[in-house]
Amino acid sequence: MRSFMVDSTVIVEHLKGHDSAREIIETLVESEANAYINSTVASEVIFIYLKIKTGRSYITLKKKPSLVKSLNKQPIYDLLRMFKFAETNEFIFFTAERLIETYGLLPNDSMILATAIFYNFDYLITFDSDFLEAAKYEGIKVINTKKELERALEG
Repeated sequence: MRSFMVDSTVIVEHLKGHDSAREIIETLVESEANAYINSTVASEVIFIYLKIKTGRSYITLKKKPSLVKSLNKQPIYDLLRMFKFAETNEFIFFTAERLIETYGLLPNDSMILATAIFYNFDYLITFDSDFLEAAKYEGIKVINTKKELERALEG
């Protein structure tokens, strides 16, 4: 069975109500695909969720833990639980370091792609074009539409 690393951009766009992201997530869930995230993706998604729900900046959220505590976070936790979690280790860190140096990826993006490389996932599902060059050269196919996902699930 094919395996998929899901980038935070897809989940965040789903939270923002974009149909293309919703369709991808629904297709993953309905197909019972091996769809993975890592702690980097979870952290990015939870943080963006907090910003969307409160309308507040990082600095405000950092200084107001009571605001973070008072927000109902169960919907985002439930959404993230729909994915399997790929653990991070020192080999992923070393690969991420190489990706930063080779392709100029930012740290979180490099950790996400390094996770896909380490676990030998077939695909990275993302809306972030920063991954395109590095994923291609690292042998990870990028998916960014429902149609591409459906083809990958069939093949």
